Amino acid sequence: MGALRKPAIRTSASYIKPAHVRTWLEIEARFRALAPSLKSARLDAQWGAAGEHWHVSGGVDSLVRHEFELLCGVAGQLLERVYSKKNLDDARLLAITDPKMRWYTLLKQSVPFQNPIYGEQQHSDGTPAGIIYSATLPSPADSSANLCLALQTQHPIVERPSKWQWFHDNYGKALIVGVVLALIGAAIKIFTG
Repeated sequence: MGALRKPAIRTSASYIKPAHVRTWLEIEARFRALAPSLKSARLDAQWGAAGEHWHVSGGVDSLVRHEFELLCGVAGQLLERVYSKKNLDDARLLAITDPKMRWYTLLKQSVPFQNPIYGEQQHSDGTPAGIIYSATLPSPADSSANLCLALQTQHPIVERPSKWQWFHDNYGKALIVGVVLALIGAAIKIFTG
Protein backbone atom coordinates (compact mmCIF):
# COMPACT_ATOMS: atom_id res chain seq x y z
CA MET A 1 0.00 0.00 0.00
CA GLY A 2 1.35 3.46 -0.93
CA ALA A 3 2.15 6.26 1.43
CA LEU A 4 -0.80 8.29 2.65
CA ARG A 5 -1.00 11.85 1.36
CA LYS A 6 -2.69 14.77 3.01
CA PRO A 7 -5.85 15.54 1.10
CA ALA A 8 -6.22 19.03 -0.32
CA ILE A 9 -8.96 21.00 1.36
CA ARG A 10 -11.89 21.53 -1.01
CA THR A 11 -13.24 25.04 -1.00
CA SER A 12 -15.91 26.79 -2.99
CA ALA A 13 -13.59 27.67 -5.87
CA SER A 14 -10.60 25.36 -5.93
CA TYR A 15 -7.96 23.44 -4.05
CA ILE A 16 -5.40 25.30 -1.98
CA LYS A 17 -1.96 23.82 -1.63
CA PRO A 18 0.60 26.24 -0.13
CA ALA A 19 3.46 24.65 -2.06
CA HIS A 20 1.72 25.54 -5.35
CA VAL A 21 1.49 29.25 -4.57
CA ARG A 22 4.95 30.48 -5.50
CA THR A 23 4.67 34.27 -5.69
CA TRP A 24 2.83 37.13 -4.06
CA LEU A 25 1.20 37.84 -7.41
CA GLU A 26 -0.35 34.36 -7.48
CA ILE A 27 -1.90 34.72 -4.05
CA GLU A 28 -2.90 38.31 -4.87
CA ALA A 29 -4.93 36.96 -7.78
CA ARG A 30 -6.62 34.42 -5.48
CA PHE A 31 -7.59 37.19 -3.03
CA ARG A 32 -8.89 39.34 -5.94
CA ALA A 33 -11.00 36.44 -7.20
CA LEU A 34 -12.61 36.14 -3.74
CA ALA A 35 -13.22 39.87 -3.32
CA PRO A 36 -16.67 40.00 -5.00
CA SER A 37 -17.92 37.19 -2.75
CA LEU A 38 -16.57 39.01 0.31
CA LYS A 39 -17.93 42.43 -0.64
CA SER A 40 -20.08 42.70 2.51
CA ALA A 41 -17.49 41.06 4.78
CA ARG A 42 -15.25 42.68 7.33
CA LEU A 43 -12.38 41.50 9.49
CA ASP A 44 -13.00 42.35 13.15
CA ALA A 45 -10.05 42.58 15.51
CA GLN A 46 -9.92 42.77 19.29
CA TRP A 47 -6.70 42.95 21.30
CA GLY A 48 -5.39 44.11 24.62
CA ALA A 49 -6.10 42.88 28.13
CA ALA A 50 -8.48 40.13 26.98
CA GLY A 51 -6.06 38.69 24.42
CA GLU A 52 -6.18 38.86 20.66
CA HIS A 53 -9.28 37.76 18.75
CA TRP A 54 -10.13 37.87 15.03
CA HIS A 55 -13.37 37.16 13.20
CA VAL A 56 -14.50 37.42 9.60
CA SER A 57 -17.99 38.92 9.89
CA GLY A 58 -20.77 40.04 7.60
CA GLY A 59 -23.06 38.28 5.18
CA VAL A 60 -20.57 35.75 3.87
CA ASP A 61 -21.03 32.19 2.66
CA SER A 62 -19.20 29.84 5.03
CA LEU A 63 -17.23 28.18 2.20
CA VAL A 64 -16.04 31.55 0.92
CA ARG A 65 -15.07 32.63 4.44
CA HIS A 66 -13.21 29.35 4.90
CA GLU A 67 -11.33 29.83 1.62
CA PHE A 68 -10.39 33.39 2.65
CA GLU A 69 -9.09 32.12 5.98
CA LEU A 70 -7.08 29.39 4.23
CA LEU A 71 -5.56 31.94 1.84
CA CYS A 72 -4.62 34.10 4.83
CA GLY A 73 -2.87 31.06 6.31
CA VAL A 74 -0.99 30.46 3.06
CA ALA A 75 0.03 34.14 2.94
CA GLY A 76 1.18 33.91 6.56
CA GLN A 77 3.33 30.89 5.67
CA LEU A 78 4.86 32.76 2.73
CA LEU A 79 6.02 35.47 5.12
CA GLU A 80 8.43 32.90 6.56
CA ARG A 81 10.21 32.83 3.18
CA VAL A 82 10.76 36.59 2.90
CA TYR A 83 11.00 37.97 6.43
CA SER A 84 14.14 37.67 8.53
CA LYS A 85 14.31 36.68 12.18
CA LYS A 86 17.35 38.98 12.41
CA ASN A 87 15.10 42.01 11.91
CA LEU A 88 13.30 42.80 15.19
CA ASP A 89 9.96 43.74 13.60
CA ASP A 90 10.05 40.71 11.31
CA ALA A 91 10.99 38.46 14.23
CA ARG A 92 7.98 39.65 16.26
CA LEU A 93 5.69 38.83 13.37
CA LEU A 94 7.34 35.46 12.70
CA ALA A 95 7.00 34.59 16.40
CA ILE A 96 3.24 34.29 15.83
CA THR A 97 2.92 30.56 15.31
CA ASP A 98 -0.46 30.50 13.55
CA PRO A 99 0.13 31.66 9.95
CA LYS A 100 -3.43 33.00 9.61
CA MET A 101 -3.04 35.13 12.75
CA ARG A 102 0.37 36.26 11.44
CA TRP A 103 -1.31 37.51 8.24
CA TYR A 104 -4.10 39.22 10.17
CA THR A 105 -1.52 40.94 12.35
CA LEU A 106 0.40 42.18 9.30
CA LEU A 107 -2.88 43.49 7.87
CA LYS A 108 -3.52 45.36 11.14
CA GLN A 109 -0.01 46.86 10.97
CA SER A 110 -0.21 47.74 7.26
CA VAL A 111 -3.80 48.73 6.48
CA PRO A 112 -5.86 51.33 8.32
CA PHE A 113 -8.61 49.61 10.29
CA GLN A 114 -11.81 51.58 10.86
CA ASN A 115 -14.04 52.34 13.82
CA PRO A 116 -11.39 51.98 16.50
CA ILE A 117 -12.84 51.79 19.98
CA TYR A 118 -11.46 50.92 23.37
CA GLY A 119 -12.80 50.13 26.76
CA GLU A 120 -11.54 49.22 30.18
CA GLN A 121 -11.94 45.68 31.42
CA GLN A 122 -12.63 45.40 35.14
CA HIS A 123 -12.33 42.65 37.69
CA SER A 124 -15.47 41.60 39.58
CA ASP A 125 -14.46 43.93 42.43
CA GLY A 126 -14.31 46.92 40.04
CA THR A 127 -10.54 47.28 39.86
CA PRO A 128 -9.06 47.89 36.41
CA ALA A 129 -7.92 44.78 34.52
CA GLY A 130 -6.57 46.57 31.45
CA ILE A 131 -7.66 48.10 28.18
CA ILE A 132 -9.39 46.25 25.34
CA TYR A 133 -9.11 47.66 21.80
CA SER A 134 -11.27 46.87 18.81
CA ALA A 135 -11.35 47.86 15.12
CA THR A 136 -12.63 46.54 11.83
CA LEU A 137 -11.30 46.17 8.31
CA PRO A 138 -13.88 46.35 5.52
CA SER A 139 -13.11 44.49 2.28
CA PRO A 140 -10.50 42.16 3.78
CA ALA A 141 -9.92 40.31 0.48
CA ASP A 142 -9.13 43.54 -1.40
CA SER A 143 -6.88 44.70 1.45
CA SER A 144 -5.10 41.34 1.45
CA ALA A 145 -4.63 41.52 -2.33
CA ASN A 146 -3.17 45.03 -2.05
CA LEU A 147 -0.86 43.89 0.72
CA CYS A 148 0.37 41.07 -1.54
CA LEU A 149 1.18 43.66 -4.22
CA ALA A 150 3.13 45.71 -1.68
CA LEU A 151 5.00 42.59 -0.56
CA GLN A 152 5.81 41.74 -4.20
CA THR A 153 7.62 45.07 -4.53
CA GLN A 154 9.29 45.05 -1.10
CA HIS A 155 9.91 41.33 -0.49
CA PRO A 156 9.54 39.32 -3.71
CA ILE A 157 9.60 35.58 -3.31
CA VAL A 158 12.66 34.19 -5.04
CA GLU A 159 12.50 30.58 -6.14
CA ARG A 160 15.59 28.78 -4.94
CA PRO A 161 16.36 25.61 -6.85
CA SER A 162 17.24 22.47 -4.94
CA LYS A 163 20.92 21.60 -4.61
CA TRP A 164 20.49 18.90 -7.22
CA GLN A 165 18.80 21.33 -9.63
CA TRP A 166 21.54 23.92 -9.03
CA PHE A 167 24.22 21.29 -9.67
CA HIS A 168 22.44 20.12 -12.82
CA ASP A 169 21.95 23.67 -14.11
CA ASN A 170 25.58 24.66 -13.48
CA TYR A 171 27.55 21.46 -14.14
CA GLY A 172 25.19 18.92 -15.73
CA LYS A 173 25.93 19.65 -19.38
CA ALA A 174 29.70 19.89 -18.85
CA LEU A 175 29.68 16.66 -16.83
CA ILE A 176 27.76 14.78 -19.54
CA VAL A 177 30.04 16.11 -22.29
CA GLY A 178 33.07 15.12 -20.21
CA VAL A 179 31.77 11.58 -19.66
CA VAL A 180 30.95 11.16 -23.36
CA LEU A 181 34.41 12.40 -24.38
CA ALA A 182 36.05 10.10 -21.84
CA LEU A 183 34.09 7.12 -23.21
CA ILE A 184 34.98 8.05 -26.80
CA GLY A 185 38.63 8.43 -25.81
CA ALA A 186 38.60 5.05 -24.03
CA ALA A 187 36.94 3.40 -27.04
CA ILE A 188 39.50 4.90 -29.41
CA LYS A 189 42.35 3.73 -27.16
CA ILE A 190 40.90 0.20 -27.03
CA PHE A 191 40.49 -0.04 -30.81
CA THR A 192 43.82 1.59 -31.71
CA GLY A 193 45.72 -0.34 -29.13
